[in-house]
Amino acid sequence: MRRIWCSLLLLLALTVTLQPLSASILAANITTDISVPDVWTYTIFNNEVANSPNFVDQFTIAIDPTAANLISVTATPAGWADSIGLVNGVMSIQWWSNDPSTDLAPGSSLGGFSIFDPGASNVLANADINSADHSTCVAGLCDAGPNSVTIQVDTPLGGGTQVPEPWTGSTVGLSLLAGSFWLRKKSRRTQRLTDL
Repeated sequence: MRRIWCSLLLLLALTVTLQPLSASILAANITTDISVPDVWTYTIFNNEVANSPNFVDQFTIAIDPTAANLISVTATPAGWADSIGLVNGVMSIQWWSNDPSTDLAPGSSLGGFSIFDPGASNVLANADINSADHSTCVAGLCDAGPNSVTIQVDTPLGGGTQVPEPWTGSTVGLSLLAGSFWLRKKSRRTQRLTDL
């Protein structure tokens, strides 16, 4: 009998613990279109139920820090803004809604988030989607809603192709040529000294 009570108490504790955890995760996902060379285009989906107060108001993609100065944002939906920089210590691209009226409603999707990195290879990186709780909005300000789990999406790696400065090859070539003349002159001088 004691074993049954312990099992019931454990089941009750697990139920109470897991319920708030599942309610605090935003149901959302991202798809990536890489059909255009050097362009990564994202569509975000708010998979919350229709009467949910959780509207998507931001999403962030981690990027390779060496690629940050070569990546450019080429498209951002109307009513949204973007930036490239450190987010919680990680180099990232971040898009956010400027006003609750342009937040992504439950059951909807929003495309038109694009980045460009010429010649870069494709890798998977972490992305997060954040929401605002529209049941708390007052004068255009809303409390934060739940965040999605970390989602793996395609992103550019390695900074793409960098065109070398035009004088670099000739400078290296001239340096090698001058070095070979110096070595040749030094070996001739050494040879003359040993002949004496």
